[in-house]
Amino acid sequence: MPKDLITTALIIGISGQDGSYMAELLLSKNYKVYGMVRRSSSNNLERIKHILPRITLLYGDLTDSSSIEKVVNESKPDEIYNLGAMSFVPASWTQPLLTFDINCLGLLRLIQASEYYDSKIYQASTSEMYGNDYPNFKPISPYGISKLAAHNLASAYRKKGRFISCGICFNHESPRRGEEFVTQKIARFSKNPKGLLQLGNLDASRDWGFAGDYVEAMWLMMQQDKAEDYEICMGESHTIREFLDFAIPDWKNKIEINKSLKRTNEVHFLEGNPSKIRGIGWEPHISFKKLVRMMCG
Repeated sequence: MPKDLITTALIIGISGQDGSYMAELLLSKNYKVYGMVRRSSSNNLERIKHILPRITLLYGDLTDSSSIEKVVNESKPDEIYNLGAMSFVPASWTQPLLTFDINCLGLLRLIQASEYYDSKIYQASTSEMYGNDYPNFKPISPYGISKLAAHNLASAYRKKGRFISCGICFNHESPRRGEEFVTQKIARFSKNPKGLLQLGNLDASRDWGFAGDYVEAMWLMMQQDKAEDYEICMGESHTIREFLDFAIPDWKNKIEINKSLKRTNEVHFLEGNPSKIRGIGWEPHISFKKLVRMMCG
């Protein structure tokens, strides 16, 4: 594309954590930004309220082919960032059919709807695809399985000539993280410590990074000549105990272990390898310690 032309991007899930940071990044690079939101989410635009005058919102749903086609035809995107998903692992056990419809078939609907425009697609894959068998894919939840199905779908269409890059994102957090996630539960409690904080497995270990850094990696992937898969991670793992140490120094007297919050199929340890994504120029700016303090400050 000639450099004097404005690049148009469509962000699926623009009102979420990653979508809001991506919108800010693309606006800073002078993109024309469209964002797809579900009508049921139209009242939940807190994360993007400061940029609403600079973006165009379109209503659509990853489970509805006709609405996806309408959104794509209206935006005519050069780049599509598929950041919309059923991403809370416990919820995937209670709503497995919806999880697959959104996470896997949703991507297929996007691929088909954007074929005419030959839009580049960023697909948000996840470290949950590994389960407890890194670096082999062996997911142990409906969420992880649905994301692996989408990941394989992206690979198949890439072999047929579509530009679809998958970012295998390890856990990434921010003050905009959804309230249901454990890091946000800890952050909220650190600011208003009433009663006891109910937590599950404190020994679960994750490779945690800052969502604002991770969207820069996603964008860099889309600027490459060839679509590929990349792990987006910090390359270091920390337990929930360590998160608590930075968030609430005297936490041991303020929490209560709730067995119902422990997952039957638990991913015990996740740590990725960022060498490939760093090889295309990505450098994270926020360390684990700074991330915790950012969320709890």
